Amino acid sequence: MTLSELQDQIKKDLKIHPDQLDESSRITPEIHHIYNKLMMQERLALKKLNREWDKLYLQQWEYYRKKADPEVYEKKPLLKKIMDTDVKYYLSADPDLQELRSKIEAKEELIEFLKRALDQISQRNWQIRNQIEWLKFLGGEKGPK
Repeated sequence: MTLSELQDQIKKDLKIHPDQLDESSRITPEIHHIYNKLMMQERLALKKLNREWDKLYLQQWEYYRKKADPEVYEKKPLLKKIMDTDVKYYLSADPDLQELRSKIEAKEELIEFLKRALDQISQRNWQIRNQIEWLKFLGGEKGPK
């Protein structure tokens, strides 16, 4: 699920219908469960990406240090000698590592958004209660004394 799709879905799921406050309140725990489950799935996916990063980083480090298997250099020759002190620059600019880093950062943003959404869901019953109190006030049940 992309961040944009998640934003659209949360906007739809968190809408409180003023004429269905009871139903909106009733489904709040279900909504919380759905997004909490999604948060756990995304956290596990992030952990998997981080493990992939560790493996790829080691492979690329070996490649730039000329410690990889000879078959690797047959497929992808390293055309220049890289000094040990410069390996970190090549690693930070490596396209494969950058692509994976981009995926990790996108996943981190998605998780951060889910955290904020879960906070909003936790406040949902409070918002519904405030709407009910406001409707009572407008209906004259709680006028000034």
